[in-house]
Amino acid sequence: MGSILSRDNSAVVPDLPDEIIRSEILTRLPVKSVVRFRCVCKSWNSLLSGDPDFIKSHLTLYSMNLNNGALICRCIPHAQSDDPLTSRFQLGGSVHGLVCVYNYDRDASSSISCIGLWNPAINHYKNIPIPPSARSTCIQSKHNFRLGIGFDPITNDYKVVYITMKPDHPFVADVYSCNAGSWAKTSAKSTFLSRGEPFPNPTIVHGRPYWYNDFAGKYYVMFFDVQEEVFRSLPGIGFINKLKKQKIMVNLRETLAFMYYNNFNHSFRSVDFYVFNERCGIWTKNYTVGPIIMPERMYFDLCNCFLSGDLLFGSRNQLKLVSFSSETHAVNNLDSHVYFFDSCRRWYLPFVGIYGYTESLVSVQGMNAIHVDKAGVDILIIEKSL
Repeated sequence: MGSILSRDNSAVVPDLPDEIIRSEILTRLPVKSVVRFRCVCKSWNSLLSGDPDFIKSHLTLYSMNLNNGALICRCIPHAQSDDPLTSRFQLGGSVHGLVCVYNYDRDASSSISCIGLWNPAINHYKNIPIPPSARSTCIQSKHNFRLGIGFDPITNDYKVVYITMKPDHPFVADVYSCNAGSWAKTSAKSTFLSRGEPFPNPTIVHGRPYWYNDFAGKYYVMFFDVQEEVFRSLPGIGFINKLKKQKIMVNLRETLAFMYYNNFNHSFRSVDFYVFNERCGIWTKNYTVGPIIMPERMYFDLCNCFLSGDLLFGSRNQLKLVSFSSETHAVNNLDSHVYFFDSCRRWYLPFVGIYGYTESLVSVQGMNAIHVDKAGVDILIIEKSL
C-alpha cells in the first residue's frame, strides 16, 4: 500500500484500499464520473465497463439517495424517421435508467413502427422487434395500445409490455423478455375491459407499470405484475370519485401516489398527496403542501413530482421550470438543472410522457453503444435542485 508524502517525505495520508474505493466511493458517484474514470487504468476500465456486481451495487447505492431521482420527458418533435431516437417518438417508461422508446405510424400496417430500450447516461441502445399483436392487426389510432416497461427481480429480467385495447374487450398483452430476447403472449387473460377514455401513460413504481382510467365517472387503477405477467387492480379507489380536483399519478419515494390540486392563475392553494399502502391495501392522505405562490406572477402548470416529493412546475408562456420543496417550501429555478438532448433548447408544455428517471450503468443483452444526434432527439432530463 502506498501513501501520500508531505514535503519532508513523511507519510501523512495512507492510500485507501482498492476494495474501499470500489465499494464505498465509486458506487456512489454519478454515472458521468464513473464513465470518465474508466480511463484511469485497465483494471478500472474492466470493472466500470461491465462488471455485473459493480453495476448492481452502483444502481442500489446511487438510487438510495432520493435526491438523485430526476425526471425524463419528451418535448418538441422533429421530422419523422424510422429510428425512435431521431423521430417523433414516445416514451413508455423508465426503470433503472433504461428508457423504453417507441414510434407509432397510423399509415403503416402496424400500430407502431419501432421500439427500443435506451440508456441515455451511457448511450447504449437495443432495438426490439415489433410485437406480434401490432403486426397482425392494423390499429389506426395511437390510443388503441399502450406500452410499458417493468423489472422482474426474481429472474433479473427487464420486460416490455404491449397492451392491445379494443372497446368492450379484455386487454390483450404481449410481453418482451430481455433475457429471452423474444415476445410472448401473457398466459392469463385480463379481466379488465377496455372502456372509457384511453388511460394515460404508466407510472412506474418498484419496477411495475401502473395505469389509471375512468369509466362512467368511476376511476380504477391497474398494474402489470411483471413477475407473474398478469394484470391486477388496486382496491379502495372510490375516494377519487369524490374529489373534484385535478390529479396526477406519481411515484412518491417508491410508493404509488396521487397528487390532487386546484390551480388559480399564478398560485396553488394546496397539493394533497394520497398514497397507497400495499401492506394494508388502502389509500390514505399522506400530507398536504401549500399554499404555493409562483414567482413573477407567471402562470404555471403542475407537471409531476420528483422521487423525493419536490414538485415540478412549468410555465407555458415563459418556458421556465421551477421546483417547490415539500420540506422547506422554497421555489427553485431549474434552468441550470435541465439537460437537453435537443440542441435547439426548445420545449413546450404539456410534456408528452414524463417519468421518474435515475441514471445508471445498466445494460441488457443486445445493447450497443450509439452516437445520438442531439439535434434530433426530443427529450430533456430534469434534475432535482439541491
